[in-house]
Amino acid sequence: MAKFKFFYLLLFCFISFQGISGKMKVVFRYDDFILKTDKVNEQVVRTFQDNHIPLVLGVIPCDSNENFILEKPYLFLPVLKTGLKNNSIEIALHGLTHQQIVRGEFDGISMTEQNRRIQKGKSFLDSVFQTNIKTFIPPFNSYDKNTLQVLVNNRFTVISSALCFGQSTVNAELQYAPETIENFKELIPVLTRNRNRNGVVIVMFHDYTFKKNYSISELQTVLESVNKLDFVTCTTFNKLGEGSEQLDERRINANLESNLLSKKLKLNAVIQTTVFASTIRIVNLIAYLLLSVFFYFLTYLIFSKNKKIRTYRHAICLLMVIVPTGLFVWFHVLTPMVLLAFAVSLSVMVSLFSKFK
Repeated sequence: MAKFKFFYLLLFCFISFQGISGKMKVVFRYDDFILKTDKVNEQVVRTFQDNHIPLVLGVIPCDSNENFILEKPYLFLPVLKTGLKNNSIEIALHGLTHQQIVRGEFDGISMTEQNRRIQKGKSFLDSVFQTNIKTFIPPFNSYDKNTLQVLVNNRFTVISSALCFGQSTVNAELQYAPETIENFKELIPVLTRNRNRNGVVIVMFHDYTFKKNYSISELQTVLESVNKLDFVTCTTFNKLGEGSEQLDERRINANLESNLLSKKLKLNAVIQTTVFASTIRIVNLIAYLLLSVFFYFLTYLIFSKNKKIRTYRHAICLLMVIVPTGLFVWFHVLTPMVLLAFAVSLSVMVSLFSKFK
């Protein structure tokens, strides 16, 4: 019992004091923006500018017929261009037409077609804004390995999708900046809980956010609250990539969800540093294994008439428990609670099996 207490004391100290002078970085990503007059879009942009907080606009360049979307005259365009020049706005390519083709607009289609769509969309937005767009936001957060190579070939540096399993992060020339929050109401609590850590939070939202369950006045309140947090820096994907913040494959994989310990400690919704996230994953694995061993011996002592522990037999049985449990936990084969049930059930079954040997 003393060893367990010491283990949890070390864990508590690590979580409490790592990154004690931490700095949280926040990126706001506004998807499905089109270059046509829209009252909500304009209100959102102006609200961010009034609060001196940068905003990334995921722009859809074409309609379903691949006709360029640019209202004539688009009276709000000068505001966007000015924001681009003073770094209060970043323009990101949000697909070409935002259509569901196979699995989204890009995942599952040929590299040639992906290249055509990305080149056409980028060329149009580059010419409209006289810029060089470097961030790609895949529609429906869906893409594949071909997408990554096409992005590199077209000089993109950042891809922003979602923090989930099954998505490729194998191209070392790209930064991966997945969304972590979709509900503004979660933002301040998340930042406050992580005030002593170095992490990245990416807030993704759409125009319909303000048509369903949120309002511009509520957005104003949240942004004012963010400005009061001295440990928070608001930035864009371009500026994030220019700094020392590395959002590489190793860091994203370390931060993948379905980690029971992360959920219990409320560490999700933040892209934690690689070292911190990796440590949490390892501790999470150890916790599952210790729990499995505990239930194995508990079951054995309860049901076995012979309380003597035979080292060789139990070593084999424990391997039958910890190997599959460890693999399932590390590779996120099941959800956290299902994994917990699996680990306990496997421990009990193997323990019961061992008493008949």
